[in-house]
Amino acid sequence: MLYFSRRYRNGWFCTQGGTMSTSLLRSIAPTGKNRLPLIVCLVATVFISGAFAQLPEAQLPDGTSYVANRVVVLAKPDGSLQASEFSPDGLPATGITSLDQLCRQLGVVRVDSYYPGLLRRPELARLASRLRILTLEPGRNAREAALALAADPHLASAGLQTLPNLLYTPNDLYYADQWHLPQIQAPAAWDYIRSPQTRHAVVAIIDTGLQLEHAEIQDNLWVNEPEDLNHNGRLDPEDINGIDDDENGFIDDVVGWDFASNDNDPQEIHPHGTGTAACVSAVTDNGTLGAAIGFGVRLMAVKAISDHGQLVDGYISMLYAADNGAQIINCSWGLPFFQEYEQAIIDAVWAEDVVIVAAGGEADALTYPAAYDNVVAVSATDQYDHITPFSPYGDYIDICAPGVNILTVWDDDFTFLSGNSFSTGIVSGTIGLFRAQYPQLDNAATVQLMKQSADPIDELNPGYAGLLGAGRINAFTGVVSAQAMDESAETSDGHLICRPNPFNARIQIGFRLAEQGRVTVVIYDSRGRQVAALLREVRADGYHEVTWDAGTTASGTYFLVLTTPDRRLVRKLSLVK
Repeated sequence: MLYFSRRYRNGWFCTQGGTMSTSLLRSIAPTGKNRLPLIVCLVATVFISGAFAQLPEAQLPDGTSYVANRVVVLAKPDGSLQASEFSPDGLPATGITSLDQLCRQLGVVRVDSYYPGLLRRPELARLASRLRILTLEPGRNAREAALALAADPHLASAGLQTLPNLLYTPNDLYYADQWHLPQIQAPAAWDYIRSPQTRHAVVAIIDTGLQLEHAEIQDNLWVNEPEDLNHNGRLDPEDINGIDDDENGFIDDVVGWDFASNDNDPQEIHPHGTGTAACVSAVTDNGTLGAAIGFGVRLMAVKAISDHGQLVDGYISMLYAADNGAQIINCSWGLPFFQEYEQAIIDAVWAEDVVIVAAGGEADALTYPAAYDNVVAVSATDQYDHITPFSPYGDYIDICAPGVNILTVWDDDFTFLSGNSFSTGIVSGTIGLFRAQYPQLDNAATVQLMKQSADPIDELNPGYAGLLGAGRINAFTGVVSAQAMDESAETSDGHLICRPNPFNARIQIGFRLAEQGRVTVVIYDSRGRQVAALLREVRADGYHEVTWDAGTTASGTYFLVLTTPDRRLVRKLSLVK
């Protein structure tokens, strides 16, 4: 959506301050950032045939598509707007007299709630009460209407409903394996956390839908427990009863919702959502080709793209995901325009302790939602930690992740694909790992952990210093470093003592055993590689000490891991020479 008032390059920005239908699911059928609009990354806009009417489209001078007969309005923070109400003369009304008069002049024929369901989280509900979609009669100019509405003193903003693009670049280059998993130290991280613990984290995939019965997806699908009538943790015919069992405004949303078609069937038609989801949390250890960093993280299916290929409902989908328990929201799509009401939605979602992860655009171009405040913006790197021709860069980028020749699901097969979509999925899956490992951390602390534990890559990319965020994400360092710094870890009561720390060449490690048992003391570097195995044997109960002589080891950050019969403790060590 696009605002009007002050021109920033190729966009105009405003500065003023029902009942759900139920479908039989095919899957169970018997058979602070910168705000300058720039260019989007390499994209492919999909066009899919379907039974639902295609929304009328128009284009801005730069080629950006929007819904030709809709305007989205946002009331000021102390206000709210009615929906589906009518004035005495039978015209749609907002509940504000001056605004209703203006709507009549502009040819508004419908006033609808922005969010079609019932929001239970207070920040989301407050925000939704301020948002409305206005539909104009045929022949009216939505851009002119938005400009006029933006001047109303009761509104914070008015804008067009734009149609974002998917951010991906398929290719047919093949490598022998999933190189990106060892690159981000996934196997080392999995030594500390994997399924079933990872299943406590939920990532919403706002995209083209998911292949709900795919072997790499089905077992990791999020299931809406109140709608799972037989409590078997799966979507099946017994769950479909035509009743909104959890009273969220959506009937039989067992595994998610299709906002484009307004039904409970988020089945993918165009391949993109499943490929992205497989990067987040393809079923791992199931004997097939695919694995994923999330290793059991659950996937909430939220379809925002219509069968005609129009991505209309991305931000509405964010509200659904946050209200229904997603801790991470993956957005592998975007557009080059800042929208005030979209930022307001993101702020409300962030206030509910959710992390939104979004793909950046191309080169130094900003794209939204990635460039909004309270969003993790992702760029892509190759197997050498170099940026790619399609990688975004700039001070709005937060983190990098592998995005070249990523083995993932496409249609009913596996193939190697490249793009920021897949980098974004890898980051979402890694954050899911962090949130499952450290549920006590809120979203801000989790994002800070992601940044602090990343591998720096500025030196590998001359000319891009400070433009690639914190570096390339490192799953292992994030998983263990938070434990090492976690005050709840029992490292100060005699169970584990490391001194001196920082140290120059030698460090003394003391630990106490409650009973006899096998003990291991191992040192790892920040890439998850074993540096030294100090102890692997059975020890009696009582206090013990070992020494690490790091005389030939380079300065840096290391992690000591103590494993005993009843605990595993981690301590961050700083070697300074």
